[in-house]
Amino acid sequence: MHRIGGASADLDMLCGNFHYNRASLLFAALPDYLVIPSGALSVNGPLPALVEVLRGEAEGNQAGAKFLLDALSQALFTLMLRAHLATLGQASGTLALLGDKRLGRAWQAMLADPAHEWTIEGLAKTASMSRATFMRAFVKVAGVSPWVLLTQVRMELAFSLLSQSHLGLSDIALQVGYQSQAAFSKKFKETYGEAPGRVRRGI
Repeated sequence: MHRIGGASADLDMLCGNFHYNRASLLFAALPDYLVIPSGALSVNGPLPALVEVLRGEAEGNQAGAKFLLDALSQALFTLMLRAHLATLGQASGTLALLGDKRLGRAWQAMLADPAHEWTIEGLAKTASMSRATFMRAFVKVAGVSPWVLLTQVRMELAFSLLSQSHLGLSDIALQVGYQSQAAFSKKFKETYGEAPGRVRRGI
């Protein structure tokens, strides 16, 4: 933690940073700057309250503060996304899918279980839509087919498992929906430009 200057009634700023996968679907869907006006927030809402808790943990420097700051920062980012969608919305892309009542159900199901053998029929049923209507609506909002997004989600999960677990490549392949390690490695290299084993050694 670094403190710059003293208390000021004109400017009060609490800063931090995130480390993230630059190929992330979520970050690619966001604008360059995400500004949530204070006037759009409830004074007693969760976002201002969470900022105060974060500030207290950062300044208190008590046992476990770093762990709490990491966890609370993720919660803060989630609340910021909610506020962004509530105030400005999103016309297209993956965040717009979440804002669509029916398509959102299918998209969240894919996010919750990317390894599942999804079919158009299954996704359309989850969205309570016909097969043809679902495909037209999904592509119109997302800009790509469900399979393009599903592959991206699977590859992001694989990248995370490579960097944060000790699972073997065959186990990772199964966890992200590939029965064949060779097929998984080929798709991973197409996505990230390097084989999964090489990425793990470089982390």
